Amino acid sequence: MENKYIITLIISVSVLIASILSYLIYNSISKKKHRKKKEIIRFFIFFAVGVFLSAVIIFVPLYYLDEFSDDATSVTKFVKTFLLSIHNATRLFILDGDFVIVQDAIKILNQDGAHRVANLYGIYTAFIYVLAPVLTFSFIFAVIANFRSKIKFHHAIRHGKRKVFIFSELNRKSILLAESIHKEEKYKNARIFFADVDEDDDEMDDDLIDRAKEINAIMFKKEISSFNYGNKVVLPKANVVKEDSDPNEEFDPIKHIPEKESRRISLFFMKQDDTDNVREYYDTFKQLKKRGDVCLYLFSTSASSELAINHVSKDDDVYVMRRRVTIDNFFIYRYLFEEGYEIFKSADDKGVSKTVKGQKLKVISAVIIGLGRYGRQFLQALSWYGQMYGYYLKINAFDADPNAEQKIAALSPDLLNRKYNKKIIKGDAQYNITIHSGVDLNTKEFKDKLLKIKDATICYTCLGKDEDNVDAAILVRSTFASIKRYPLINAVVQELHDEIADKAINHAGQEYKIDFIGNDRDSYSVSSIIDSELEEAGKRAHVMWSGSADDVLKDIEKFYRYEYFYLSSCASALHTKAKKLCNFPGINKKQEDITKEEYYYLTMYEHMRWNAWMRSQGFRYSGARDKSSRNDLAKLHNDLVDYVMLSQKDIDKDGKVISLI
Repeated sequence: MENKYIITLIISVSVLIASILSYLIYNSISKKKHRKKKEIIRFFIFFAVGVFLSAVIIFVPLYYLDEFSDDATSVTKFVKTFLLSIHNATRLFILDGDFVIVQDAIKILNQDGAHRVANLYGIYTAFIYVLAPVLTFSFIFAVIANFRSKIKFHHAIRHGKRKVFIFSELNRKSILLAESIHKEEKYKNARIFFADVDEDDDEMDDDLIDRAKEINAIMFKKEISSFNYGNKVVLPKANVVKEDSDPNEEFDPIKHIPEKESRRISLFFMKQDDTDNVREYYDTFKQLKKRGDVCLYLFSTSASSELAINHVSKDDDVYVMRRRVTIDNFFIYRYLFEEGYEIFKSADDKGVSKTVKGQKLKVISAVIIGLGRYGRQFLQALSWYGQMYGYYLKINAFDADPNAEQKIAALSPDLLNRKYNKKIIKGDAQYNITIHSGVDLNTKEFKDKLLKIKDATICYTCLGKDEDNVDAAILVRSTFASIKRYPLINAVVQELHDEIADKAINHAGQEYKIDFIGNDRDSYSVSSIIDSELEEAGKRAHVMWSGSADDVLKDIEKFYRYEYFYLSSCASALHTKAKKLCNFPGINKKQEDITKEEYYYLTMYEHMRWNAWMRSQGFRYSGARDKSSRNDLAKLHNDLVDYVMLSQKDIDKDGKVISLI
């Protein structure tokens, strides 16, 4: 009998060790490098199977020797021994194992003088008795943790008071925005959730998972559109304002703009697959359209996303706030709002001056290298941003594509139209834009053309890749330095930090003086997306014609929903800031103190800016001043005329915009 226990003990221990070795061998020969968590789960499975088999084997001699000793040769004995061993091994995992049977076996071994075997068998069996339920509870805790995550989500959505931020996917850009939210003091108690995250997927980035856990984010495998948000209806509310009893006092819409905190839940649709992104947005919108405490952010530039954001039945009551985030536009606008003044500041006395009817103008001479994703946006934005009293705008844009000019003309036909481009028309947008198509950066032709721009004041390299933009910036700096011209140079980069270029010098100790703009960490941040100062200024401009608190809410919904309103109003707001920095005549005065001449220039340049903005967006003059000729779908507008053709009502509208921002 002693030998049977020894053999059983050796086999049981061997099985447990074999389970660990099997995992190590499998892991070493596996072609895929598994994520850390998946490796832990796989080891757990291998080890749990080993413990179970080891427990089954350790019970075999107990039942084989004690229960059926009178029927030692029966097949029934072997079957019953095997089944009872499995049964008792299973009981160990649910903390129902009976150790009495083991103690009885140890007593018998001691009575037979097999003290060493009895001790080894007792210790190892006790070890298995403890280990099995530990594995069970580990599994239960994992299940409970997942259940708790679901409870937290449903409470946050339906009953909680905390801010809630939900992301449709965990990727490099969404984690940047989530980390920015986590760092903000005002959102320190916010709940952050990521959907469509399978931590067991080998394709998932370990670094992204770790970063999400560092900010205490909760991750779910389900898609964002599959969450149960409930059927709660929440009406949006305007600010409650004590109105003055004076019936003659004009309604002030600015006071009725609701606090952003009223939108407690924010959902960010940031999937890399645009088709899935738009689909999930629309499916989620249908669930949440009556929630006035929810804001949906759809990150996309596709035409289908624009249709999705604008889709709504006329019979529907929609309270949810919808906003399409086109990060290209947002980056350019944010740059102009925060750093745009350097464009005017760069137009110093070293530039060539123009004289227009006795007025000496400083020239802003901008150079754009590359007319792709960002270069095109810079060209369009500078065309209207540079409409400033005391300045004249020149733009030279280079691209290797021989059809570059034709592509710009297709997007913005009247921007390059000879009727307006390079012409001085009083009261209309004034600029000089030249597109150099089919010019390769690495050719002598490029350098020769660049050297002819002797008045260059600012340059943007927008070739796509970070490395290419840095290379181009250094080339432009070197080329202009050969004629002792030192314009401001901005390289558009997404991942490199500005500190890399800060105070960088060559072998002779000369500074490159290259600024990096467009870093994703800045673009995907709270200040850019959620709590944008520019957005708030644009919102104030947009609601200026609202006649009641209800109108304010409706106009704000349109401001976020329609990109035309959003960009147009934000453009007006950021240009007003530029006017203030440029000390535009009358801009820093109270409205009642502005002189007629100052009012004339303020409203005229606002109209010039608006004309340039509309043309950059592809709009053209409708051909008649009658409002019925306007067709926004065809991008035809009846007000795209010079200042002298405007009615006093139109002029005063421009004046009101400036006064309210």
